[in-house]
Amino acid sequence: MSNESLQTSILAAIAIVLLLQTALLIGFAMYLYRVRKPLEALIARTHEFLAVAERGAKRADHALVQIEHLIDDRAEQANLVAREVLLKTAIAVGAIDELVWRCLGKLEGLAEAVEGTVKKPLHEARALGAGLRAGIGSLFSNRPQRKERVSRTG
Repeated sequence: MSNESLQTSILAAIAIVLLLQTALLIGFAMYLYRVRKPLEALIARTHEFLAVAERGAKRADHALVQIEHLIDDRAEQANLVAREVLLKTAIAVGAIDELVWRCLGKLEGLAEAVEGTVKKPLHEARALGAGLRAGIGSLFSNRPQRKERVSRTG
């Protein structure tokens, strides 16, 4: 084979390959043209969905910010109320403690006064009763009375 026929064969092969490549590109372009409209519709629906989702996310974010502020305000109020209750409780406990100590002091004073008022006359009455019994016993006893007591230890 000659150089010219070899070059012609190579050019023919290249022409066939280019023809097949052009046919494939035209087929691909036609496929893209047919798919383009549904793809555009899908992209448009996706954009609409994303826009709705973005608006919903913004509303939810705004609502969450409001809820956060509300919770912060309520927590601050609860903290203030808790401090006030704690302070009032501490004051009440102090007052009750003081009252209990005063009552205990008064009860101790009362107990001492009752003891002094009741026990002393009881002791005196007991002593008088014992002396009276001894006197009556010695008055009515049949034994002669001795002036000296004899020690039993002897």
